[in-house]
Amino acid sequence: MAFSPDGKLATADGDGTVRLSDPATGQAVGAPLSAVTNGSVTEVAFSPDGKLLATADTAGYVRLWDRATQHAVGAPLPVVSGGVNGVAFSPDGKLLATAGGDGTVRLWNPATWQAPCAPLPVVSGGVNGVAFSPDGRLLAAAEADGYVRLWNPVTGQAARASFLAVANGGVNEVAFSPDGKLLASAGGDGSVRL
Repeated sequence: MAFSPDGKLATADGDGTVRLSDPATGQAVGAPLSAVTNGSVTEVAFSPDGKLLATADTAGYVRLWDRATQHAVGAPLPVVSGGVNGVAFSPDGKLLATAGGDGTVRLWNPATWQAPCAPLPVVSGGVNGVAFSPDGRLLAAAEADGYVRLWNPVTGQAARASFLAVANGGVNEVAFSPDGKLLASAGGDGSVRL
């Protein structure tokens, strides 16, 4: 699930839909979005200006939705055959990162669907989640092999050495603190590390 900048809530569902709601009233905002017909939605993310909603799914696609019209923007982007586990916009909205079940992290320009660099290196077991630092200078990847890797999203190069966040169960998700000084990792072993 994800909150939009104006406080609306988007939730991904196993039936392939995304539902928007107003948490203050508990009321639905429009009809559910049919994001994928053969699979489930794994993650949602709003653009920083709140105008776009990105959805990732188990079929390996990423879709962009216009919040105002609740219609898809362009054709779905086929990312990987192993499903897309995570999606995140950069703070300036000029990049969209995807976490692939094939073990890659890919960067996209959401306006053109062009990749500014090659996929970031493959890891064993897949990438479960991605997060940009608040200043947009780092991209963190949560990996199924238990590591967290940090990348420079402009160059596509490793920003720092990877670190083992959890020995068993992999890393499910990563998140930066608002000031960018801390990075939290959620482990498959039930641990949270800073």
